[in-house]
Amino acid sequence: MSRTLRVANAIWLGVLVLLVGVALGVILDRMAIEHRLWRAPHGRPHERMMARLQQELQLTPSQRVAVDSLFRYQRTRVERMRRQMEGTFGAGQDSFASALARVLTPDQMHKLRQMIPPRPGGGPGFGPPGFRGPRPPGEPGGAEPPK
Repeated sequence: MSRTLRVANAIWLGVLVLLVGVALGVILDRMAIEHRLWRAPHGRPHERMMARLQQELQLTPSQRVAVDSLFRYQRTRVERMRRQMEGTFGAGQDSFASALARVLTPDQMHKLRQMIPPRPGGGPGFGPPGFRGPRPPGEPGGAEPPK
């Protein structure tokens, strides 16, 4: 067999192996997606967590009910605390922004707002959503900062 023919056969073999590999990869990827081999199990996070706890800890039926109840109670408690902290944090941010506005010139405040990146929820990253400047004493967020 001539050298040219061997090189041509080697190239064709390489192309064939490449095509078979790509096809096999696509097929396996489709199968994995279809059967959710690489995705998280169905269900809401609480349900998935309870299923995992049941499996890993071998919970008795009474333990499962008690653990489920405790986790639900804790989630409610944490959500309540989060809502309370949002208000407290927003008031603190208002107070801080008001104090800055008394120290900086309007032009400096404008530049400062331009420097601070937007928050993920939208709006400027300075102060609470809708912040447009210092608020007078008596309005929410208009309290004097400690000196």
